[in-house]
Amino acid sequence: MHACGLAVAILLLGGPVLASTPFGGDDTGFIPPDQGVFVCASKTQLLAAKLVVADTKCHIRLAAAGLDGNSEEGCTKAARAKFDHATGSVLGTGCPLCVVQNVNFTPIAKTIEEQLDAANGDVFCAGTTLLGDDDTGFVPPTTAAYRCEASVAKGLAALRYCLAKCHAKYAKSVMRGTPIDEEACESTDPLLSCRAKFDRVRDRVAGICPSCLDANAQNGLADGIEMDFDQTNDTFYCESPSGAFVER
Repeated sequence: MHACGLAVAILLLGGPVLASTPFGGDDTGFIPPDQGVFVCASKTQLLAAKLVVADTKCHIRLAAAGLDGNSEEGCTKAARAKFDHATGSVLGTGCPLCVVQNVNFTPIAKTIEEQLDAANGDVFCAGTTLLGDDDTGFVPPTTAAYRCEASVAKGLAALRYCLAKCHAKYAKSVMRGTPIDEEACESTDPLLSCRAKFDRVRDRVAGICPSCLDANAQNGLADGIEMDFDQTNDTFYCESPSGAFVER
């Protein structure tokens, strides 16, 4: 998975990065042309992944409320406010226009919240009592089901954050002229990859999960996240449609 817009050959620490060098493989996006663009792209993608983690905690709190009556009020708004403040600081330091547009004018935070709400039922899938509001899914019918679903939800959010770190490591390594194996970071290393970490969560809760969230279902959810993350990498590691630098 690979990152941001380029236009002229630039010599960076270990060798040249060519104009519009693609991330390559199954990743959209382009390698940043300089350190400033790299910091912008990597930080905003990591902040978006952190927002997923924060919103996931809100969804877990909502599921718990169905079990013990706790309130989830204000959780998502607080997560969004924190994201807006953090990205505002990054975007004000000379980010490419394409990143500013994708973060502020889409806006990416709203898209993330809507997607998580729509996909919530894929994890909180057991039970018959609807969670309600704009969230899909059901109140967990048992404490065991809740423990499983909450663990998987956290694991999937952590997977996104881990993938964002792999993208940053890969982009930086290419800029230095010493590219790392990005796929090993994401999925192929049997011990240290992002996917290996998620698989350990899957295996740890295997005995308490409802049938709708068995190993195959969890694998499918993780596969979908990896695919989506690769295909939307150019949201942050972006360039202009012409392939030239976007004005900053």
